This record gives sequence, C-alpha cells and structure tokens, in this order.
Amino acid sequence: MTTRHLRIFSAVYQSGSMTAAAKQLYMTQPSVSQAIRELENHYQVRLFERMHHRLYPTPSGEQLFQYARQVLGIFEEMESSMQSAQQTQALELGLFFTAGMLVHPWLKKFRCVHPNTEVHVRCYKGSELKRLLRSNLLDLAIMEESTGDEDLIQEIFAEDRLIAVTATDDPLLEKDSITVEELGRLPLLLREQGAGVRDQFQRHMNDLGIQLKFHWESASSLVLLDACRHREGVAILPYELARGALERGEVAELPVTGIDFRRRMALTWHRDKYITSAMEDFMNIVRNSAVPCSEP
Repeated sequence: MTTRHLRIFSAVYQSGSMTAAAKQLYMTQPSVSQAIRELENHYQVRLFERMHHRLYPTPSGEQLFQYARQVLGIFEEMESSMQSAQQTQALELGLFFTAGMLVHPWLKKFRCVHPNTEVHVRCYKGSELKRLLRSNLLDLAIMEESTGDEDLIQEIFAEDRLIAVTATDDPLLEKDSITVEELGRLPLLLREQGAGVRDQFQRHMNDLGIQLKFHWESASSLVLLDACRHREGVAILPYELARGALERGEVAELPVTGIDFRRRMALTWHRDKYITSAMEDFMNIVRNSAVPCSEP
C-alpha cells in the first residue's frame, strides 16, 4: 500500500465514480479499478458498494478515508517543507466580520515572525467559513462559537457582545432601557440567515418564546447602520462593527433587558487539519493578544 493507492482511493471516494476519478488523475479506468482491488485485498475488506451507477463507501471505506486525509496531508506538508526551505508558504485565514475589525494587530505580529509567509484572508459569515474549512480551502478561521459541528475544533479565546442600535432621536432612548419583549415588537434590521449575529439573536428570541420578525434583512452591516440613521428600525449588530458610528454620534445604543447579548469568539479548524508552524504561531498570537472572556 502506497500514497498512490491512497490518492486514487480518495479521488474515487470524493467523486463516487471510477471513471471520474480516472479523468481527474489522468489515468485509465482499469488502473484505478486495479488500485482499489489491491487496497481491498491488502486489508481484506470491501471499500465501496455500487448502487444506481454510483459507488458508495462502506464503513471500512469511510474509516480509510479519514486516515487517508491525515496521511496525505502530512505527506504533502513534508514534501512542501523539504523541497525548499526558502519556498514561500501561505496561511489561508477565514474571518467572520467582527474579527475583520480586530485582526490587524495580529497580522502585524505574525508578519514579523513569518515575513515570507503569504496570508490570504477571506471574510464571510460563519456558515460559509465552515464550508470552506470542510473543503480545505481555509487553514484556520476566527468565528463565533457554535455547537453541533463534530468535525470542527473550536478554541474559545475572547468575548464580544451584540447591541441594539437605533437613531439618535429615537424616543425610546428617553427610557433607561426596554425589555426584550418590547424589542421583539419593534421593526428590526437584521443580518441575513446564516450570519452568526442573526443566528444567535434568533436562537435567544426563540428560547424566550418571542417570534422574530424582520423589517430589513441585509448581508451588509453598513446598510443596516444607514437604515438606523434614517429611522427605519432597530438593528442588532456586534458592538465592534457599530463602534465607529456610535463614537461619531451617528447612531445610539438602545439598552435592552432580559436577553444575554454576549457571544464568544473561537479559533476554528478542521479536526483532520495538519497544524503547520505558521498556523500554530498565528494562533498563539491571537491567544496572547485577546482579552479573555468572562464566565457565561
């Protein structure tokens, strides 16, 4: 059994077809079939079942694929490191929007340690960052804490908070605060489905038995802030994203009681991802620079 066998097996696993894998690898279909037979004979297991003209991995095939990803990942890292010590490396970094406002001091420190490492940054909502991590298009992401993703590892490192933002002449600001029930009856300006801030707010409101209705929905926090200025409603946004507009007096924070607006930020990576020295160094910079989160 060689890395060649594992590459062929992984291609068949991901494509669900011997023919498609052969085209992808620039091989003949019989050569691909032979490699799969050799693997099955070597381990004395069946790796695929054929149904409706497609190959489906057996439990043994699923197990082998998890090992193959790790072995091939480590092998590729070794090849890259050994071919040239001076070869430029890259760190594929994903950020949710709040982290995009916080990342610059971390990047500055990282570039002092790794001047030859290119950093490619993608700033997206949490659901898209998860997809990119699972597709191995990102090495590491900084995003909101989430649950139910057994294939992703999350390390909490800091806390921020959401706020309700309104126009500076909103009559509600004459009160010390409003209740979460009152908030639910206001015209709400919200991020799109799949955005961490929207998902967290919706989850909290559902837990309180309050049906969430939106007046505006947008993928842009700047659009929501502008709508606030024009008295279209109350926006739910991360404090860091609204801070500039708050400090300039363009909008105001509306205090709300009865809901926990705190959220925690996490370093996130795929559990099968090989942790390179660049990844580890960047994570350490974030760990050492961030303000620790309080107990929930």
